[in-house]
Amino acid sequence: MKTTEALNSYGIDVDFEPSTYTQEGFIEEFSIKPGDKILYPASTKKRPLMRDYMRESGAIVTEIELYYPKVHEGSIEQIRKNINHIDYLTLSSPSAVDSLMGHFKADELKNIHLIAIGHVTEARLNEYGLTASKPEHETLGHMIDFIKESIHNEL
Repeated sequence: MKTTEALNSYGIDVDFEPSTYTQEGFIEEFSIKPGDKILYPASTKKRPLMRDYMRESGAIVTEIELYYPKVHEGSIEQIRKNINHIDYLTLSSPSAVDSLMGHFKADELKNIHLIAIGHVTEARLNEYGLTASKPEHETLGHMIDFIKESIHNEL
């Protein structure tokens, strides 16, 4: 939705938006015909699921590694400095989990309610021995609403 709004603001029409914001949701809802030409800009650390689906469907896929995840040292410092005062910590990608865990041990985060944007990020946290909650839909807005609801329920 936010991506669609941003594209629309530049005069670009969006023809399709999946009802869930995952590669699995895209694959389930979008059909590709052999010979379709697709430009696929994504992270250098993307999961190959969607790209493989497009290619296996016969599409001609031009893949561009548009960005690479990088640790933001200032954010890591802020988490370290405030770790005893953090109730919730949001993680919006597996690479964010890897970045965090490159600087913290799992037991340092045990008193923080971890919120994963979706099942893939949650699974990466599980690999580190951590558990997380996740909102119903994989968007930052839903993560914020999820935290608000959690806080309200604690009162």
